[in-house]
Amino acid sequence: MLQAAGFGELPAATPEQATKLKTLPPLKLGYYSDQNGAAHYWMADPDYCKCLFHGDETAYQRYENIKLENQIAERDRRAVEAQQQQQMMGPPGFGPPGMGFGGSGFSFGGGGFGIAF
Repeated sequence: MLQAAGFGELPAATPEQATKLKTLPPLKLGYYSDQNGAAHYWMADPDYCKCLFHGDETAYQRYENIKLENQIAERDRRAVEAQQQQQMMGPPGFGPPGMGFGGSGFSFGGGGFGIAF
């Protein structure tokens, strides 16, 4: 997502840089302001890419938009899955026979077989 948003990768090219990278909180977005007051954002990835992602305010805003779009897409995906499961079961009280969903089926006890509602 960071690359898609416009963040650049700054690889740890020396052992000293790799050591410094490991001291930063991994996969946590941080920021700093430069001498002109402009915000710069970064995220350390010491394990996978062994790099520091770096972006400006525009890249950060794109990252937040992508993150929000992904959250909405995930919410929508879960809603569709829940709706599909509900459709498979049918409306309440109309499940498959004998499955405990309110459909007719066999019940045991008393004088023999009966119809369960």
